[in-house]
Amino acid sequence: MHRSGTSTVAKAVAALGYSLGPSKKLLISDFSPRELSENEDMVDINIELLKILGGDWLSPVIPQQGWLDDPAVLELGKRARRIVKKNFGRAAKWAWKDPRNCLTLPFWCDVLNQEPIAIICIRNPLEVCNSLFRRNEISYSQSSYMWRIYTASAVVNSMPHSTIIVDFDRMMNNPEKVFEEIGAILGVKDKKKLVKARDRWFKDFSPAVRESNFNLDSLLSLGGIDAGAIALYMSMKYGNMFDISDAILGMPKGGVGYAAHM
Repeated sequence: MHRSGTSTVAKAVAALGYSLGPSKKLLISDFSPRELSENEDMVDINIELLKILGGDWLSPVIPQQGWLDDPAVLELGKRARRIVKKNFGRAAKWAWKDPRNCLTLPFWCDVLNQEPIAIICIRNPLEVCNSLFRRNEISYSQSSYMWRIYTASAVVNSMPHSTIIVDFDRMMNNPEKVFEEIGAILGVKDKKKLVKARDRWFKDFSPAVRESNFNLDSLLSLGGIDAGAIALYMSMKYGNMFDISDAILGMPKGGVGYAAHM
């Protein structure tokens, strides 16, 4: 999901030796001088795909069954293969970051015809809502609904694949440990290489810039937050996300009163 630490995690992956594509293709934030670690060409494909499906980043849609066989999607897939070859053809290991991948991962798996490792970043929905309101003036009800659809889609779409869950709070509080865990899963076993990679990452990492820090009580007490987002966050943070993610996708906007049963 957007505003969940995805750029920080992408830079960790890059520090571990994965190419994010040509530097000239990495987008810069409209709201700060920070690099987003998003490859412009890959993002453009995701934007066009969501448009074909009838949505966009602000209005995520759940695709209809058989959407991968849509002629427009198949045609876009041909272009996507050329884009991947142009940006990553010479890279031994590569990765790309775009929160829209939560929604479009099956398309990319079909395009690439290889097994990915998915990384899902989880952050308190209230913090995400606060960040999106400050940046884009999106209401808490809308952004928390987005959080639910993006996150549930990410969980469902990544189920067939190796998946790393990165908890935003834990990354802020214990970045060394989280970095080591990511490195271990990505196959970086040499301790010296891991320390050097971590030091490179730390040059661009600062927990002090965290713009908000809300606890669970704040999330539960504030009105206007999508109940499905609360249910999914609590499930992923404290329970079993796979028991609830499919059901969460099918809940109507605003949820079904889960918060009333806390």
